[in-house]
Amino acid sequence: IQQASGDGTTPLHMACYGGHLPVIQYFVAQQPLAAQATNEWGCSAAHWVAMTINPHADQVQSLCSFLKEECGVDFGARQAQGHSALHKAAQRKNHHVLKWMADNLSKEVLQVAAAADDGGHTPSEIWFQVGGDATVTAWMKSQGW
Repeated sequence: IQQASGDGTTPLHMACYGGHLPVIQYFVAQQPLAAQATNEWGCSAAHWVAMTINPHADQVQSLCSFLKEECGVDFGARQAQGHSALHKAAQRKNHHVLKWMADNLSKEVLQVAAAADDGGHTPSEIWFQVGGDATVTAWMKSQGW
């Protein structure tokens, strides 16, 4: 549970990437601060769940809620390149994560999360650049992202 990779990525991070809530709940029960870990890039559980490969919106949104409500994970935190979970969800075209963020994070957190990354790219620009559809791009822009 505590063994990290060479860059500090933890098993909990990988469970977030896979979208496995029961595994994450087990890890947190064993080590309550596990969800607060970041790797050397500054990527947290929020960044990893934003990049999840789990296609089931309800499962991923439950995982996001658990991380926020039960573990206190900051979805507005920015990593070494200035990416927040919002940037990572846009990069992976995880609309279900974007929707959860819009519905569950404060305007203040979203404002910080939506700021341009170190390369000057906003989440909506990233979404569009990776082939995201124009309707979601327009929605993201309407959110100030």
